[in-house]
Amino acid sequence: MRNVLIIFVSIILIACGAKKIVIPEWVTGKPIDPTGTFVYGLGMSYVNPNSSYQQAARSNALADLAQELESQIFDETRLLQKEDATGMQSAFSSETLITSQVKLEDYQIVASYADEYRYYVLYKLDLIDYLKNKANNDLLAISWINEKIAAASDGSKSALERMIAIGDAVHKAMDRNFLIDPTFAVDIKTKLVRALRAVEGDLQGNYLIPESLFYLGMPQQFATVFKVSDSSVMTGLNMKSSSGNFTLEQENGIVICQHTGKQNVVKLNLSIDFKNLLPYLDRRSVLWLQSMSSWNKSSMLYFQNTTVQIKAENDVKEVIGGAIAKSFTMDENAPLTLVFNGGIRVVDMGNKRSKCMIQGQFILQHTLTEQIIWRSQNVENSAVSANIDSAVRAAKSEFSDNIAFFILPQLERNLGY
Repeated sequence: MRNVLIIFVSIILIACGAKKIVIPEWVTGKPIDPTGTFVYGLGMSYVNPNSSYQQAARSNALADLAQELESQIFDETRLLQKEDATGMQSAFSSETLITSQVKLEDYQIVASYADEYRYYVLYKLDLIDYLKNKANNDLLAISWINEKIAAASDGSKSALERMIAIGDAVHKAMDRNFLIDPTFAVDIKTKLVRALRAVEGDLQGNYLIPESLFYLGMPQQFATVFKVSDSSVMTGLNMKSSSGNFTLEQENGIVICQHTGKQNVVKLNLSIDFKNLLPYLDRRSVLWLQSMSSWNKSSMLYFQNTTVQIKAENDVKEVIGGAIAKSFTMDENAPLTLVFNGGIRVVDMGNKRSKCMIQGQFILQHTLTEQIIWRSQNVENSAVSANIDSAVRAAKSEFSDNIAFFILPQLERNLGY
């Protein structure tokens, strides 16, 4: 009896060891429902314990399901749309859609399978129920979007409230894929753009620029205010300039100049930054609004070259003025003074040779208060020649080059360029 039991157990073990793992049919071939009631999505990912391979397989399955679903219900038209001075104009061209334009709902997982190297997931969706539910949800979403567009068209509301309503409508349209679904894209885009243009058309603004002179390198003398018809949008206004560094104080509309730049003509431009205006809004909706917005207010600013008066010995005063002329204008009543504490002298070196030396220090200061803005190190330039006039000319030329290449950049760095 004992021998019989051993033989029986051995047979069972051999049978179990010979049993093969059955691979589901759907792994090698995605199911196809001949009735068209169900559509399937199959996803695969390589097994890697260091990554979310199961989630990757599910994402791939959903992408496959979306493409399969799309091929079932879409083979229609693609929107071609542009805007001109008279408003929105639309046209159609017949084209099979390639990118996914459907929003997946009510799908379910059917099965999953894994071998040593791969993980598979199969999703299923009831096409009839999906289309029915999608139609109902689309109607509800369109009704909600129309309510938001109506709120955005209400001129009694603030510009910010109207922009929030438009942002909500865009977000819902993005969520339902209405802006790329040819069934809705023309109508929804047109309504959204018209609502945005209406708000932007009511939003007026202008720069209050005083009739005074502005100087390069002196930002503290700059004064300009931007007045907008509805201050509720001030947090969303973004200022850019063609040169220098200008910012807008959102509390009072004062335009602050940190740096003037070096251009005599500067263009200021204000536009709406929807990321700041509607910080809660998702990135896709913000980018869409930004691309559709046409609101901007610009103004040209004109800066004079910075004026300085020069205090130096007459022999070098003209040299200094010529060396800084490309950035500064000389004026005896200028608010800034460039002082050169030093001078020029000629030394007889014998053998009929003369040495001309220019030594000193530059100081830039406010004319009225004599407050020092910048002080240079000692400057020394010299030239030797058998002819005194030649030595003086050579020393002045070297002194001028020294100013142009070394002193002038330091002057500019210590002013508000």
